[in-house]
Amino acid sequence: MWKPVDVGFHGSRLPVEIVDFGATGEGELLRLLLESLNCVVLVHWPGTPEDFLRVIGQGESCAPYLLVCGHGDAGNLIFGDYADHIDTSMLVNGNLPPERIRERVSLPGCAVINTCCSGGVRSLAQAFMGGGLRAYMGAVEDVPGDAVPLFVAHFFRQLPRVRHSVRRAWRHAASYDAESRLFALYDGQGCHRAGNRGQSTTPPGRKLST
Repeated sequence: MWKPVDVGFHGSRLPVEIVDFGATGEGELLRLLLESLNCVVLVHWPGTPEDFLRVIGQGESCAPYLLVCGHGDAGNLIFGDYADHIDTSMLVNGNLPPERIRERVSLPGCAVINTCCSGGVRSLAQAFMGGGLRAYMGAVEDVPGDAVPLFVAHFFRQLPRVRHSVRRAWRHAASYDAESRLFALYDGQGCHRAGNRGQSTTPPGRKLST
């Protein structure tokens, strides 16, 4: 795990990584937000699809939390077009599909929040969970841009209060409003959705196979 010197401070700070592959500016916004919540943040700005795959394949060097920012559609991550000399063999019509992610992801013990539209669909969650994650969170549909920082703020603000229980922090963050409830949680027990009253629900027969 990535352990910056700040982890040993008298007022310990939580290490978080962000990878923003879509040049959306969201990574910078979330960095400022997380730093205000006592996190120490490392932001990655991948210039190519291979750079992104290196971030999600970093293995034991990863932080305990990683935010994935960019654009998504139906479980694919949208990368678009590149110059001819850039390797895009992992893309399909400009998109990075779940099966390519599954081949490269290695984030043992990490909890990932994917802020992309449809980042919480089952195929993408399964692909990421195959990399040894302890948890994966993402919206099952398209979400408005202002819903993302709200969910992230509620999640990381709650973490210290629940002794860094990902499920309890997610339940709090996903119970704020209708948009927040679109963020599903995947872990070793399956797929979880927050109900209208904030309770966690696991659809029957939805155990997550990695």
